[in-house]
Amino acid sequence: MVCQAKYLVLFRMQLLKDIHGAWKQSRLYRLYAFLLVLAWVKQLIWPVWLIDSSEFAQAALNLLNGHWSACGDLLPCGQHWLEATRRTPGYPLMMALTLHPALLGLLQCLPALAVPVLAQQLSGGRLRWIVILLLLYPLQFFYTAWPMPEIWVQCLLLWAVLSWKERQWQRIPWLLSALLLLKPVFIVLLPLLVYFMVKTKGIQRWMQLLPLAIVLIVSGSNQRTTGWFHYSSMGVENTYEYNHRAVLNRVNSAAEIAALSRRHDSLLQGMDYQARAAFMQKQTREKLLAHPLLYAWLHAKGSVAVVVDPGRYDLLAFLKAESGNGFMGIKDKGAGYWQQPRPVLVYLGFFIALRLLVLALALRGLIRSHRQADTWVMLLLILMFCAVAGPVGSARYLFPVAPFLFVLAARGLETRRSQPT
Repeated sequence: MVCQAKYLVLFRMQLLKDIHGAWKQSRLYRLYAFLLVLAWVKQLIWPVWLIDSSEFAQAALNLLNGHWSACGDLLPCGQHWLEATRRTPGYPLMMALTLHPALLGLLQCLPALAVPVLAQQLSGGRLRWIVILLLLYPLQFFYTAWPMPEIWVQCLLLWAVLSWKERQWQRIPWLLSALLLLKPVFIVLLPLLVYFMVKTKGIQRWMQLLPLAIVLIVSGSNQRTTGWFHYSSMGVENTYEYNHRAVLNRVNSAAEIAALSRRHDSLLQGMDYQARAAFMQKQTREKLLAHPLLYAWLHAKGSVAVVVDPGRYDLLAFLKAESGNGFMGIKDKGAGYWQQPRPVLVYLGFFIALRLLVLALALRGLIRSHRQADTWVMLLLILMFCAVAGPVGSARYLFPVAPFLFVLAARGLETRRSQPT
């Protein structure tokens, strides 16, 4: 374990040197850093708190007060019936330790500065193109400034793929553990621990079980609190609120949906925590199985939309304007995406066209570097996050893996094919 900690410290020291080198080498990188700080200053004087940010803040307050559940009696204190265990403890712990959003926002500039440096190493030294693509990606600055864990996840994912490429297996359990503490979606990567155990020996082999141990500890804590053994309620609640609702929007009228929602809310109010989760799972499963082809179409459409959406919701949230209900408009039956002021429509048109260009370059980069193993790892991660988005189709889901798209696009800008590694 001491040896692994030494590897991590040495890597962080090298990363700081690389950031300093990028600062000295590239004016574009200095512009990128300036815009990160500018976004942080904007957040200080004109703060924006997403619903998710408020949930993280509530969980951080609970940690400071000595208990973990979001509401002491397990009743919803926000918009969610299973709010008590939606958020995993990693980011709330960071909020609790920094104590003030200003300090947290400044701290988040560090992983944002590391992202182009790590992506450069994956792209084969194409720092200039990586920074240009990041400068043309507004969400990079939004999610660095907001009290959200996305920028940490983005940086850690890059670090993990780079570690895999360099065969630095000793870093993997620490990075996957950090990712799990920040986002429960990474629980789907736990089967990969078998692969990493095969690749390591001695204490390093057993250290690969650290992410599994974290999942079991948090799940056990949730069971003691709620009676339900689970790592996070996020998946259950999101599929009920979005996937289930997406099908309802297609097969039921607005009046029928409103009546059904009232009936479900009335039933959920009288249930305990575990029963609520079981009820939501049952309703979602029955509705999706009743309309499998319709749901498959909605899911596929949302998975494609996630790579096209330039972040309309995020832009309007950053500007503190009326933002509606996201890209696919699931909660408002799809209305309002194009009903925006002319400047917003210009923004949408420009960045949708730009995204299509980046996708074309990424496809070219995929073809040119298809013999490199890390190409397929990045592609699988991109596809995983697109699939997780499902009918929601929101740009936020692509954010953690956006640098991989930019790495492939940077490779696509090269005139010669990459050699296998």
